[in-house]
Amino acid sequence: MIPADIPMNVLTPGSARLLNHAGVKQSLLDEMRPDILLTYGWEALGWGRAGRGGHTVPHIHIEDSVDVAEIADADHPRMQERRAALCQGIQVVVPSKALHRIASSQWRVPQDKLHHIPNGIDAYRFVRPPCEATLERLGVRAGDLVLGAIAPLVSGQGIIRLLRAVSQLPTAAKLLIVGDGPDRGDLEGMADALGLTGRVIFAGRLRRPELVLGRFDLFALTSDAAQMPHALMEAMAAGRPVVAPAVGDVPEMVAPSNRPFIVPPQDVMALVRAMTDLLSSPALRARIGAANQARALALFPTEAMERGYLDLLRRTGAFSRSEVVAA
Repeated sequence: MIPADIPMNVLTPGSARLLNHAGVKQSLLDEMRPDILLTYGWEALGWGRAGRGGHTVPHIHIEDSVDVAEIADADHPRMQERRAALCQGIQVVVPSKALHRIASSQWRVPQDKLHHIPNGIDAYRFVRPPCEATLERLGVRAGDLVLGAIAPLVSGQGIIRLLRAVSQLPTAAKLLIVGDGPDRGDLEGMADALGLTGRVIFAGRLRRPELVLGRFDLFALTSDAAQMPHALMEAMAAGRPVVAPAVGDVPEMVAPSNRPFIVPPQDVMALVRAMTDLLSSPALRARIGAANQARALALFPTEAMERGYLDLLRRTGAFSRSEVVAA
């Protein structure tokens, strides 16, 4: 989206965390003197306090998730922090209609600074058969009934709830989890404690999730903070039926035939019932998967997302400037 001839300095999450004081951030901006600042997610929110003194810089901040606890509590510390940081002339981008409403009514972002730009994916990348060699390496065999999830193994992703639900299924489906993170060891221990030894496969990070997505008999999204998750769009493009909590734009993202299997957040038994119904009916899974795939190919193209960001960057003057910093 940013032309190749515009220099771009990217601060990794690790290096950005080291700059944990507004004064340090401001000093860095004074030294680098970028023409535009792009930030992403909660951990980069503190950059909203930089750029107000010394070298000033147009700032675009992207938020794509919010915890249910924050939504329910107007005095939640994160709510207060967002209000303080996001009402200072920053351009704020959100991918979902639900998060747009939250940003407007609860974060109090001014309407002329708030932009809804839906996520997009290269959907046809996921319209392919799975890689048998990759599946065999991971321990998935022909005839296995496979429930799949793609998520970082960190708190807030609902993986504990997913493990508990799988332990109560009446069928011995395997659970294949793609993703890694600091909670992996604890989650592996919990899987064993729940009697799921041999039924849960922790695949780690896969650079190409399309190699396994097409083998999932059912895709499970469990994050309560998701708004318009890429993993859900990818699973739909791969023709997978979905179980997920009713958060963000998830209920309207999936095909109408899939919506009965979108369950209340944090409800383990509702998740068990939805998974049981879908895993017990290959014909139902096939119908819903085909409907999800058609919907993903029609509604989630990258072109619309790219146009939205290009338009915003032009309006901030990014393409008339010489250097961009992303954090």
